[in-house]
Amino acid sequence: MKNLFPLGVVLVLTVAMVAVEIGEGRSVLVMPLPMPISYSGPLPEYCVLKEESSGQERLAAGTPVPMTPVVNGLELGQVPPPTEVSVAPATSEPQIVSPTDLPVTVEPTATPNLGPPFKILHTDDDFSPRNFHVLFVGVGYTSEENPVELAKLIEDVRGNFEGLRVDFAYVDKPFDLAFVQQSTTILFENDQERVELLAVLRSRYPVDSVIIAVKTNVLAGTSLNNGSVIILTSNNPAANYITTHELGHQLGLGDAYQVGYYKPAKFPNSEFFYLDDMPNYLVKALNQLGTMPPMFEAGTCNGRKLYTFYDNFYNLMGLYVFNGPRPWGDSAFTPLQLQIMKDKIVSLRGE
Repeated sequence: MKNLFPLGVVLVLTVAMVAVEIGEGRSVLVMPLPMPISYSGPLPEYCVLKEESSGQERLAAGTPVPMTPVVNGLELGQVPPPTEVSVAPATSEPQIVSPTDLPVTVEPTATPNLGPPFKILHTDDDFSPRNFHVLFVGVGYTSEENPVELAKLIEDVRGNFEGLRVDFAYVDKPFDLAFVQQSTTILFENDQERVELLAVLRSRYPVDSVIIAVKTNVLAGTSLNNGSVIILTSNNPAANYITTHELGHQLGLGDAYQVGYYKPAKFPNSEFFYLDDMPNYLVKALNQLGTMPPMFEAGTCNGRKLYTFYDNFYNLMGLYVFNGPRPWGDSAFTPLQLQIMKDKIVSLRGE
């Protein structure tokens, strides 16, 4: 996947230190913050929508973006056949549904039958009740393709979560589900299918995260329903990155794109924060880490300066491409990100 943003930082560490101001009722950072490394060039402003903004950025800002149907079973880039199916009702303005605004799952009173009988299979003997359980579901694959492609995707992704209490399984048969696309966001055409799918799967397996791998011709990935469902297009070279990135969201990580638009409410998060305002979970992870990572200027939100830990050029939660050896070692995630995800799993298990 091509890297779409410049390095944008000067890799020169300094020895000066600054202290973080923690508000009342907040966790206390036990170590001083390092002097931030300056951004080379004008700092990007994230909270102002620009005229040249992409469809995904306009969608994030709440601007209407047309929905188009996703055609299952196509190869990446393949032109779909003509269709007369209408996806959205005729209204004066398209209805925009933000994934973060979707309701918490409401289970139906009866478990519906979404398709033929299926089995849930593990690719490795790694299941533990203490783990975070990820279940893959295929859409658009043939019955023969489905187990092969899902097992391959799991094998590609598994190594990125080494050292974390995460296990992986998949459904052996593909489901027939309908989706629509808004820019790089992919949603259920009928959200009731999401509710019914979760009911079926949870009746059979203690799933924490459902990853729906869709074979189709577009490139998209979305986390839905407060993080319990991921939908992504899986028959493309970026499937490993998209799966890992979206699963990182479900384990507590924010976005780290250094291009694009953010709503101000998105800050602070695990990746971009203010010197006087960090999430409690970030402060806790820093204290547990025991060493202070290098800190960089990252941009601004309505003129207020944001910062990030580690060099964003290597950050999997941004527009990542493998750029050679990572400064912190072999892990796909930074040591701080790993600590945040470990804490998230502990919290989910009530430990």
